[in-house]
Amino acid sequence: MVQHNTIDHTGITGVGGSFGSNANTVASASAAGASTLHSAADHVHVGTTSIAHTSNTFSGPVILTAAGTLGITSPAAGTFELSASGGAVGGFTEVGTATRTAGDLTTTSTSFVDATSLSVTITTAAVRCLVIFSGNAKNDGANNTAFTLDIDAANQGGTYGLSIVDNTGGVPCGFTFLTGVLSAASHTFKVQWRVDAGTGTLFASSSVTPATLHVIETSMTS
Repeated sequence: MVQHNTIDHTGITGVGGSFGSNANTVASASAAGASTLHSAADHVHVGTTSIAHTSNTFSGPVILTAAGTLGITSPAAGTFELSASGGAVGGFTEVGTATRTAGDLTTTSTSFVDATSLSVTITTAAVRCLVIFSGNAKNDGANNTAFTLDIDAANQGGTYGLSIVDNTGGVPCGFTFLTGVLSAASHTFKVQWRVDAGTGTLFASSSVTPATLHVIETSMTS
């Protein structure tokens, strides 16, 4: 084995003399297969922060300066932009779920009260949320049993909430509700229910039919 601590390049052509400079970036390199330089600096990739379909136009680190939802927008044809605070993207972000799988609920209240265990608290951006409640219910006297959505202590339905059942046997109950644009804050979503008369029952069984509440934060800002 021969070890060389120093190599004298005198008389050798085609070898660049500087290996520590980034003067020659990818943008200034010769076409593929046609480079006339052997300098390491001729092939240094110093980073890309903007990518277009034609070329790499900038160099430097890609830094997301704030935590949050990562959005992708297209400010001009053929280009994409990353945003740490959110972009014009579809789909869902935050999801909260409450499921009651044991212990049927009953109520004789003629004003809306909380359905135990069917509550979700999530922190949202200033967007709409999609809320889905499903279950099975009955009323022993074929009276109305009403279900509603409460958001931060405000009933989102009317006198009979968002849905009613009036059957003495178990029948499907539930609702799907798209909220207005909420404030960027923590919000609590609750299923509430009441009866006109008699006793209402909301079934909750993992083997037969659970009662579920899903709250899904969307990207809809208007």
